[in-house]
Amino acid sequence: MNPELRVRQAIRKVVDYERPRNDTGYWLACRLAERGLSSDDATPLMRQYVESVPDTNQKGEVEPYKLPEAMDSLKSAYARHAEEDGDVKKQVPVTSRSAIRTHAELKSRAEELGSSGYLIDTLIPNRSIGIFVGDSGLGKSPLLCQAALCVASGKPFLGLKTRKGKVLVMDCENGLGQVADLVDKLAAHLGLDSVPNELMLWNLNDCGGSGLDDVGDLIREAAADLVVIDPLNAVFTKIEQDNRTANECYSELRRIISELGISVIGVHHIRKPHEDRSRPNLETNQRAWFYQTRGPRLLINGADQRLGLDSRSDGHLILGGFERVRGEIPLLTIRRVMGLDGNPTGYERAAGIDLLGNPDQQSAYDQLPQEFKFGEAKSCYDKADQPTKNFLNKCIGVGILEQPVTRGKYRKLKQEQRGCEWLNDSPPGASGGSA
Repeated sequence: MNPELRVRQAIRKVVDYERPRNDTGYWLACRLAERGLSSDDATPLMRQYVESVPDTNQKGEVEPYKLPEAMDSLKSAYARHAEEDGDVKKQVPVTSRSAIRTHAELKSRAEELGSSGYLIDTLIPNRSIGIFVGDSGLGKSPLLCQAALCVASGKPFLGLKTRKGKVLVMDCENGLGQVADLVDKLAAHLGLDSVPNELMLWNLNDCGGSGLDDVGDLIREAAADLVVIDPLNAVFTKIEQDNRTANECYSELRRIISELGISVIGVHHIRKPHEDRSRPNLETNQRAWFYQTRGPRLLINGADQRLGLDSRSDGHLILGGFERVRGEIPLLTIRRVMGLDGNPTGYERAAGIDLLGNPDQQSAYDQLPQEFKFGEAKSCYDKADQPTKNFLNKCIGVGILEQPVTRGKYRKLKQEQRGCEWLNDSPPGASGGSA
């Protein structure tokens, strides 16, 4: 946001009695520091703020707000910003010409920006646009909320490593009380003593009917590492219209990502099935499954990360998808953890050879040595390349196989390696069953 607009926003907060003058002055100073203004450049803006706010305090008493108070706030805000500077992602100005790089320079630039890592291993890359697709009622929002809590607390998500950071969840569907109860349940499931302040919640129902004026300003103010938009079409209301409109929405998000170095993931739905057609299965045909996504094809093809959630016949859930360049993401089999009231309290990774649900695949798995290459698996399974790849990815998804290095040897996981410590990010002793 333009610094002058930020000053006017601060004045409005005081005039509308949202915050006291001194608190708002500190808030303004923090925003100016985050904007990258020097202390000298911020000083006249703080002076403008002091001269514009009322002379009365929140009690209605005459008590002029003076410049020294504002300058103390400025000093404190910039000192805090300097302390956190090592953790704040600095955006290096880049022109179109200076972005021409050699391979070595490109690798160096990617490391500088933190582009090569993940917020959640294999699922949410740094500095990316993701789309999370699934049918209504499967639990997309609670599952993604658990992912947000895991990033905010630094705990593993379904056994996958996370990079701790701030998360903004923009909920445009559920009520405030529903969200508060959900977060409490998920925090208890994860064994957290309290909900971390790194999790920030924004709710459309809390906007007093004014809605969302500028998604970019909201995201900038949150200064989060991960932004969850649930659902995507509530913020970008025309994104399902056509490819051109979807591209414009993604372009706006990419400008924000480039500026702030964040990741954004939006929740979206699949189309209702035709009565005369069977619906593709995510477990057996991921690409065809994603073609069901509501709206234009660019909604899927334009995202860096495409994640899908589907149900299995045994009541478990399947999470899978594709990452740009790296390709197919191994499937994860997930079970709902149920509370004493019969309602879900969280999610955890499901593991076991029985989850393969296919006698031929179970037999082929038993024949495999402890460590093996793709060709050996193809021989045991006695199928072509793609069915064999699907079989191995399915084994990874149900937690009985891993491939530590891309194109390296596969390794079968023993029972103790499939236990709670690796797969289950709920506290030891937590009970629950499948839905």
